[in-house]
Amino acid sequence: QSPAFDPGEPISVADLFCCCMSGRPAFLGHSAKMHALILECLDRVHGTDLISKRVGTLSGGELQRVLLALALEPMPNILILDEPTNDLDIATLTILEDYLDSFDGIVVAVSHDRYFLDRIANRIFAFEGNGVITRYEGGYTDYQQKTNHVITVKDSGIIQDATGVEKEKKVN
Repeated sequence: QSPAFDPGEPISVADLFCCCMSGRPAFLGHSAKMHALILECLDRVHGTDLISKRVGTLSGGELQRVLLALALEPMPNILILDEPTNDLDIATLTILEDYLDSFDGIVVAVSHDRYFLDRIANRIFAFEGNGVITRYEGGYTDYQQKTNHVITVKDSGIIQDATGVEKEKKVN
């Protein structure tokens, strides 16, 4: 989910970063050192051109890149991602995948995007039910080949796996 910003508010991307990173109000401004750090963060998501734009006027994709840059600012050694590909445009998805390719830490991702999992995963932990968690090496395709496990969703709201077992689909 993305926060909504009023297009009339004069808050720039730099102001948003300054507030989030330093806790200082935007009207106090920021130092040259802070400006360089903001540019470094935005560069990770190919967004340096966004630094002076008003946050409320950003497109959905631009806002997602800014929020991704803010999330990656502290240079974490572990990332926990819950459905990270939802609401990303192709350009931002590519930036995220490239970032994760070069990320030195641990990534824990919950995703239904099998293409994303094939691109970034080298190990899958499958929750099999009854408290059983099984580890599989490789991406989604490797997991699928090792388990012959394919999930299909029927229009009736029933989920059926490769074994023919049907369960009710959870609808939000």
